[in-house]
Amino acid sequence: MRLRAERRALEEERARLACELEAARADALQAEQRLESVLNTVSHELRTPLQALHICLELLHARIRGAADEVPQAWVLSHLEKAKRSSNRMTRLVRALLDASRLHAGRIEIRPERFDLSSLVADVLSAARDELAWARCPCTFSSHGKVFGQWDRPLLELVIHNLLSNAMKYGAGQPVHVEVEGFETSARITVKDHGLGIPIEDHARIFQRFERAHTMTHVAGFGLGLWIVKQVAAAMHGTVTVASRPGEGATFVLSLPRGPATVRAGFE
Repeated sequence: MRLRAERRALEEERARLACELEAARADALQAEQRLESVLNTVSHELRTPLQALHICLELLHARIRGAADEVPQAWVLSHLEKAKRSSNRMTRLVRALLDASRLHAGRIEIRPERFDLSSLVADVLSAARDELAWARCPCTFSSHGKVFGQWDRPLLELVIHNLLSNAMKYGAGQPVHVEVEGFETSARITVKDHGLGIPIEDHARIFQRFERAHTMTHVAGFGLGLWIVKQVAAAMHGTVTVASRPGEGATFVLSLPRGPATVRAGFE
């Protein structure tokens, strides 16, 4: 009787270990497939602007080298502008990878300084003027006076640009509105586009690394921008939310305390 019970216990343990081994194999396979997908995306996204840059430079080189007369300035400027756009796109993609890597490793510290949030947002919008024009996104900005607080300026610039970039990607050809509001203990930045919109079931997933809504897979990018926004917001003890439905655009709201943020490790 005792021998039979021990044999049954051994069989149950063997079955349990087999299940755990099978689950581990499935997890390893899923991780491998995910890594392969990410690498394919990175390769594709970087190759596209690199090829465009290479073609523009080759055309410029061939035209200038073989020109008997002066090369038309308009033609040169047109191709230089295309090369510049491709170069800027590669720079943004590489920067997104580096930012994501540093955030994931917890190597970014929050260094708060006092400044006016309205002025910062206005500066970011001014710097993105060419990008907005290329995306055909007329942008309006409203603020309710100066909104002073203590935040990390470079990280907040990154967050605002990522939200703006997201609006330009998914709302290309449509207007974008940015608003800054100040409250007694907090500040709020709202970025609203009139683009594709996001299904409700995808609202949480779009803030994860390498994730985008299923209906938007044709849009360029790694799926890191909103993840970075969420991580930086959390590091500053703030939040980011989205309100959106398919075909109705999307409204992202970043809320931050106006007091000094402290260093926060352990990013998700």
